[in-house]
Amino acid sequence: MELKAVKVVEPEVLLGDLSPSTEYSLAVYAMYGEDASDPASIQETTLALSPPPRLSFSDISHGSVRVNWEVTSRAVKTHQVTYMSSRGSNTGELEVPGNVSSAVLMPLSSLTKYFVSVTSIYNEGTSFPVTGNFTTLKVPPPSHLKVTELSGSEIRLEWEAIAASDVVVYQIKWNVLGEGRSQEVRRGI
Repeated sequence: MELKAVKVVEPEVLLGDLSPSTEYSLAVYAMYGEDASDPASIQETTLALSPPPRLSFSDISHGSVRVNWEVTSRAVKTHQVTYMSSRGSNTGELEVPGNVSSAVLMPLSSLTKYFVSVTSIYNEGTSFPVTGNFTTLKVPPPSHLKVTELSGSEIRLEWEAIAASDVVVYQIKWNVLGEGRSQEVRRGI
């Protein structure tokens, strides 16, 4: 008579609707009719909801930046992006759909350090934020400055404004060469 190996199926259960980052006490009882065994017990903490990985910054200019991250879960409903300048004067917050992996922050102040956090929002709750920082660039100067008219009492200047399309006012200063005192005028475009 040949003996056959019998495969024993291990009982299991998947518990759902638990809160992330929460410690649970779990107990399993063997039931024989209405009689219960002593419990087999363990304690376990559910994992935190995953924040967006690989935060990076691109297209940094004097007045804007693109914040990039990686989307790793279809369960993310939205991403919350918050930013604050090191001076605390320029702050903002925006929500981005869960399948989007970047956002443009603007308008920003030039030559300013900003702190950014991105948080993933799930049905079950909110992830820990992933954080980073960057510094905006200096406003680019006007390009191709030239004199277009010159007389004994006047000088007409022209320049190209394409270096920074969001600049709407230019400050023009002049002084007699060698003298410290200057005059100035502002012109909008």
